[in-house]
Amino acid sequence: MKNRVILFISIPAAVLFICVGLILSGYLYVGIKNPSQGVVLSSAQSACGQSRVDEFKKIINSSSGYDQKSFDGIVSDVKSKAGYDKNPVCNYIVLYQASLGDDKNQIKQLKETFEKSIDESNDTGLLYKIGATSNNIDKLTDKNSIGRG
Repeated sequence: MKNRVILFISIPAAVLFICVGLILSGYLYVGIKNPSQGVVLSSAQSACGQSRVDEFKKIINSSSGYDQKSFDGIVSDVKSKAGYDKNPVCNYIVLYQASLGDDKNQIKQLKETFEKSIDESNDTGLLYKIGATSNNIDKLTDKNSIGRG
């Protein structure tokens, strides 16, 4: 009987210990979603995951010059995914491309969509990796810098 009590207590304690370790190491996220936050669709998540961030950064940081055709391909692929407008990383990529043009109304609308997607998503870790700081977003949407990227 005593062995069963020890086993009954030690198994949940071990599971709890493992879960706490995973949370502290960053492999497990536990959070509470606010009612105003939406659920990120898996297709949007996969469309703008780490591999998309790496591809985006490779193109914009290319030492051989900016590859507009490749960038247009990324944006086209992102826009083809259902629910991309719910993912802040997807929205940043689309906003970045729009900032290279001169359509101020489109840029304003995309900035609002981007800000809304940040408010509705609790997954903003990749935004910092892609360079979506408030300073960079202001540069992309500033009237004086529109068209210069």
